[in-house]
Amino acid sequence: MKSVVKVQWSRESGEWVPNLLMAIDGGFETLELRRGRDMNLELGEERRCTGYSSGIGQREPCPEFREISSGSQCGECRNRDVYSDYVRGTGSVNQEYVDTVFSVYMAQAGAKVKVGVTRSEKVERRWVEQGADRAVELRRGISSEEALELEDEVSERFDVSQTVNKNYKVEAGRKEEFEDVVGKVCAGMSMKKPGILEVCTEVKISQEFGCQGGLERSGLLPSPLEAVKGQIVCGGGLCVALGSGRVLKTPEQQSLSGF
Repeated sequence: MKSVVKVQWSRESGEWVPNLLMAIDGGFETLELRRGRDMNLELGEERRCTGYSSGIGQREPCPEFREISSGSQCGECRNRDVYSDYVRGTGSVNQEYVDTVFSVYMAQAGAKVKVGVTRSEKVERRWVEQGADRAVELRRGISSEEALELEDEVSERFDVSQTVNKNYKVEAGRKEEFEDVVGKVCAGMSMKKPGILEVCTEVKISQEFGCQGGLERSGLLPSPLEAVKGQIVCGGGLCVALGSGRVLKTPEQQSLSGF
């Protein structure tokens, strides 16, 4: 039995490449999400703990690979996770986390726009992981406190969400709408409007494939795999969100492509 940790994106020869990180009893496994792959997996309703982050880029497995009722971590692993409190500078975290510099960004994922905060060194990776179609960096190299205050101000003054439901990420979004929102925020905050970056994910699902039946959160994974956007896999008009903590298992029934 395995559970989804997340789709990891890495740079290879200038391109972003997705791999699925999965938790297993006592460790982790990865699966290359290459186009054309026969997935032969089913995403279930059950959940298992995905472990915890012990440091930047370091992950430890759950000691008991515990079954959980919601979320992606058991209570023990959540309490051990360094990311549970370091962004807001609370708890017993190492000084290296407190001293990390952050960026505030805006991104368009499908039909919605959000404002967010992440470490400056991984801002583009964050956009790709979230399935952004395009994005801008509003401020860079500031403290966590400054970043969170700016994020809250942009969100409250200009009615920009801090999260985007995955259902919206598979809808078509217009660049002009994003430019308009960014322009209003920058004008209202007396900022110079930054250039908009088209995020180089493998494919824009909303434009090339579409989700004929809407976004699924459980069931057979699309096979063969045609596209990956953030944490969503797509093929044959089917889009499935790989929710963290969800159990992956061998299908109990064949996919349509198997007949």
